[in-house]
Amino acid sequence: MKIEGVLYKFIVKGRRSLDKWDGLYKQGTHLIYGWVKLDTLGTEFPEWSWAYEWEGEDINPKTGKLVGHKLGKGWAKRPIWRDYTGGIKQWIEDLAAHRVFPRHIDPLIDVFPQALPVERPAAHVEAWKEQVIEQEMQVEASVAAVAKGLTTLNQSFPQYTHSCQQYGSGCPFVPVCWEGMKPEPGEIYKIREANHPERDGDE
Repeated sequence: MKIEGVLYKFIVKGRRSLDKWDGLYKQGTHLIYGWVKLDTLGTEFPEWSWAYEWEGEDINPKTGKLVGHKLGKGWAKRPIWRDYTGGIKQWIEDLAAHRVFPRHIDPLIDVFPQALPVERPAAHVEAWKEQVIEQEMQVEASVAAVAKGLTTLNQSFPQYTHSCQQYGSGCPFVPVCWEGMKPEPGEIYKIREANHPERDGDE
């Protein structure tokens, strides 16, 4: 079988930002958070909305654009996994079926954007394969050389310290590299297990 291209499947998780109400960082997505009417919390079927702001179906005659709308008073943002009957699974099913207000908008279309197929010339694919194979062979040889004492980690695997603070709160191994910490398995790391046990370690 000849592969002509690759089709990427994306999911937009939303921006992670600080919630000023409780001081916690949260993912800003209606896949896991929704708005519920406070005065219906005690009822069997409370009123839910997946958006706080949305565009209506009517057009403003002055601007020619869709009229924007917002929820009124009495709505509160709530975690779906905790407060929605059926949890996230039921919430996603209800969103897909347009059972959650506002129902005239597809709530998933912006979450799962459609991408065009990515095609690469055969020569580019072969060049990439050749480069990756050579790089991995060099890594394997360097690991063996370090294990035999023929070279050192610093000589074979130089550190790139610009990455220490690039991942949100920073790399979790900063204390190991910079403060002399000697963690045990389970503290900040665990021993890697086979991704596919059925292959009996052959990965």
